[in-house]
Amino acid sequence: MQQQLRLIASGAATAAAAAAAFLLLALLPLLAGCGGGGGGGTDAGTTVDGIVRDSSKSDAPVANARVEIGGKFAMTGTTGDDLGRFRIIGARAGAATATITAPGLPPQEIGFNPPVVSGIANGPYEFFINIGQIRGRVLNPQGAPAVGAFVSVISTGDLVTTDAEGKFQVDNIPFGVTEVQAFQGTTSATVQATVSNGVSDIGDIRLQADPNPNPPPPPFTIGGTVALADNGAIAGTTVILLQGAQEIERTTVNEQGRYGFFVPAGSYRVIGRQTGYQDAVADVTVTNPAVPVAANLTLNR
Repeated sequence: MQQQLRLIASGAATAAAAAAAFLLLALLPLLAGCGGGGGGGTDAGTTVDGIVRDSSKSDAPVANARVEIGGKFAMTGTTGDDLGRFRIIGARAGAATATITAPGLPPQEIGFNPPVVSGIANGPYEFFINIGQIRGRVLNPQGAPAVGAFVSVISTGDLVTTDAEGKFQVDNIPFGVTEVQAFQGTTSATVQATVSNGVSDIGDIRLQADPNPNPPPPPFTIGGTVALADNGAIAGTTVILLQGAQEIERTTVNEQGRYGFFVPAGSYRVIGRQTGYQDAVADVTVTNPAVPVAANLTLNR
């Protein structure tokens, strides 16, 4: 929405007046921003583009919504290819939350990533109103940010990883109370979160070491038996759970050779290991955490 100035110079206009008018034309983008808005430290070379959609209306674009980011705002388009789209000029660098006010609705805070970077074209972003988000940070047992930790929202099965600051955000979560599980290696933590419109910041989740390396009682998300092909003693056999190249948990089998893990939806590799035997490997996919997946292993010499 950059304002334009048309300069009409008459024969009586002085050179000084014309120069002042052209100076004003050059400064207008810096002074006005896109749709106005306050805040210092803005950068006219910074733009933020995106579209606003309504999750309650099959993700339809939202017309005439006010979008504010980093001290500047713009209105979404109302027709054609511009429907629901916006461009903000001069947003403050580092902004990571948009305040969206759709017609007839209260403002909704929508988190986004990556944050605004100064001096470049940011986006295009896709913002969804009338749906929840969860934002937070994961700390290791010593209190430092847990980089690359896994975070899962139990109600949806979505799985994300934390960034270099231990932060995470999970989008498109239905309203209500849900459990959020974080885990890294053999450490984990579970907290409850209440989800409403827009982003809910649940703060820090501090991981704790697993006090019991043996599997808890069933039902498990992933479970099964481990056997030795030569019927050797099964005691002490280790079962390791990987996601990608990351070991997320390990346990030992019980006297009957059984093991189990509680994990969110995702793809995993299960490895059975005992000294003197070759590793046995099984790849499994959990699509619904409420439906256990079996992975039985046999180790050969």
